[in-house]
Amino acid sequence: MTTGPYHAIASLYGIIEKHNLFKKRVINSKNVILEKYKDIIRDNNQPLLCTYLEGEVVKNDNNVVLYTPRTELDGSVVCHLGEIHQNNVKVASRFFVKDLIRL
Repeated sequence: MTTGPYHAIASLYGIIEKHNLFKKRVINSKNVILEKYKDIIRDNNQPLLCTYLEGEVVKNDNNVVLYTPRTELDGSVVCHLGEIHQNNVKVASRFFVKDLIRL
């Protein structure tokens, strides 16, 4: 369940010119989720590319692919790479959180 190093390196071809744009969009997506779900976000171990929410994420958009980790989690992980191809951050409107672990 991993991507081989050659495939990972090859997938980066052509990205370097757009890296700053993609980074900005990831940061924007992260900030939207941090603001909307600030009461159910784990305080530590929150990398830029994803956010752990203490609740079950349910999609309300058929174009959303939910992240499934290899290990079972009590909460859900939102990946911020899914919308780097567009300017407008819509991630927060494309799912909702049910079964909150804490409020």
